[in-house]
Amino acid sequence: LPRAEDWQMGLWGATDNMSGLVTHLHLTAWFVMAVTVLRTAAQWRRALGVVLVVGLLSALGAGLQLVVPGVLGPMFADRISGFAGNPVFLGAYHVQALFLAAFLWAREQSKGRAMRAIILMAAAASLLVVLLTGSRGAVLALAVGLGVAGLSGAVLARRWGVVIVAA
Repeated sequence: LPRAEDWQMGLWGATDNMSGLVTHLHLTAWFVMAVTVLRTAAQWRRALGVVLVVGLLSALGAGLQLVVPGVLGPMFADRISGFAGNPVFLGAYHVQALFLAAFLWAREQSKGRAMRAIILMAAAASLLVVLLTGSRGAVLALAVGLGVAGLSGAVLARRWGVVIVAA
């Protein structure tokens, strides 16, 4: 912070790139809180399931933007922005939702077909949203994540559940 070119930008950051000390402290506090509150595997599964449902609803909202342009605010050329209002934010959210869906799909082998079908729908919707946002960063993050998952699967893992966690 003392060596920052603009100390206010170093402290508060900018929302377009989620930088700044305050943002990182907030994310650290959120992580500590989540680890403290969510103790059992069932609690984590429920919390991650909520994230997937929100991702699915977000994808549906973004799809609505394709059908009725301007319903959620202005579109950025042919790029969808959904409820986030920014294609980059929407793409970044759906990249993590896609990998989260893949992890849950691998972990829920013993669950019913309906649960696995919902998880697969959420993953497909997230992949489609990432591609429709036109965000190069989100597509690059997806490619790198898939590369890391594939490489770790080829070298280290015997089960896909372990591979997805590595991504």
